[in-house]
Amino acid sequence: MTSNSSRLSDRLRGLLNSRGPFFRDVATLLSGTLASRIVVVLAIPFLARIYTPAEFGLLALFTTIASLLSSVACGRYEMAIVLPDEDRDSLHLLIASMVIATMVSALTCLLFWITGDVVANALGSPELAIWLWLTPVMIFSISLFNALRSWASRTGEFGGISRAIVGNTMVTVATQSAAGYPQQWVSGGLIIGRVVGQVLQGLLLLKSCWAGLRETGGLGLSFSRARKLLYRYRSFPLFDAGANFLNASSRELPVLMLGLFFSPVIVGFYSVGRRMLGIPVQLISNATAQVFFPKAAEELGKGNLDRLALDVFKRLAVAGVTPMLLSIVIMPEIIAVFLGEKWIGATVYVQWLTISVLAIFITAPFAQLFSVLEKQRERLVYVTIMIAVQVAVMSACGSLNESVLAVAGFSIVSSVGMLSSYLWLLTKAGVKLADMVRALAREMLYALPFIGGAWLVTRIFENDFLVLAASIAVLAIFGALRAKDVLGRAAVTA
Repeated sequence: MTSNSSRLSDRLRGLLNSRGPFFRDVATLLSGTLASRIVVVLAIPFLARIYTPAEFGLLALFTTIASLLSSVACGRYEMAIVLPDEDRDSLHLLIASMVIATMVSALTCLLFWITGDVVANALGSPELAIWLWLTPVMIFSISLFNALRSWASRTGEFGGISRAIVGNTMVTVATQSAAGYPQQWVSGGLIIGRVVGQVLQGLLLLKSCWAGLRETGGLGLSFSRARKLLYRYRSFPLFDAGANFLNASSRELPVLMLGLFFSPVIVGFYSVGRRMLGIPVQLISNATAQVFFPKAAEELGKGNLDRLALDVFKRLAVAGVTPMLLSIVIMPEIIAVFLGEKWIGATVYVQWLTISVLAIFITAPFAQLFSVLEKQRERLVYVTIMIAVQVAVMSACGSLNESVLAVAGFSIVSSVGMLSSYLWLLTKAGVKLADMVRALAREMLYALPFIGGAWLVTRIFENDFLVLAASIAVLAIFGALRAKDVLGRAAVTA
């Protein structure tokens, strides 16, 4: 498997290397993470047969808490690291970010030492309390990786980012598998594996960046300079930190709300579905976002940001719309084959969730434009409205004891909110709204025959494996027809 994935990575790297610097950097991230995504795909059905939906629900609650707190643990100064003209100023911001993260982690440790049982009981999972002590470790490790990732993006160390992500995935899956097979020796095996992988990810990226950090640090550091930089980029903690926390809350809201109103089993159904659907987002959209951030800052100065943004938008629309909509049609067969019979109940949740994941796939890279265009105040307004509507919808559905309706409502509201806000943001970058709407409408129409083909397959074949095989053939036809539209030469390459 490793040699095959390596050869596939090399081919992908070679193909994208010919498309210009932007897509060459994307290729570096893609080729490095391809093997890890294959491991995730193979691990999901294996882990789903070792652990119960309730145990996956416990992992989701733990990860949600850590993700929410780590979203503001650096005061959002980690997003400013790519912006200064001088590397020495970026290093000041990186160090300041980690000092703030250390204080947040320490306060979290104290908080859960006092209120851990209360938090766990409120989320409907008393057994979560014994694992909350690992949350500060998780927060610090995520913060370390996020800050170093911005530094690595600034310095072009995309290979280091890829290696860190691969290491995280490999160690996480190996630890989770070892803890649960052939017989579970610890109830929190999923959580332990997640923490161990995250710690390793931060350390691996630190190793990759260490030489550059040490060289830059040799130019001299100054407390007064750091203070001036913190003031210069004060909009990040003042506006972007709150916006990012609310945005993370919006993203993690279903886990918290499903935990409050329903059982850990429902949380497990949702979380595993999100984990499955998140693979293309992590592989393609997030890799694009990592490269898009510094490139967008560069192209803004050249006056080419609108061309770059529209080009990326069109490519993601092509890559996302048809495959995601097609997966909705064959989701029952995907669940049955990959997860097993005990996960059949997750099907309808994952189908609804696919809608919001598609919106995330298309818009994820453009979240960086809030920082590039310094629109942190507008982002705060947007996410505040978004989460208020999401909470209202899920609370109403929870009070009716309608878990499926809660996920459906969340997915629809999130999709509409994301698309409308990011389309607005792209217009501020100079992209014409008509061009974006036309691109989305064209892809929706183009998807119809392929969706129809997948639906026809489900009616012809009764065997789940045959349905999947035939659907993959349909998707392969789509890929052959549209590969050029995704991988063609970028509008901005220099």
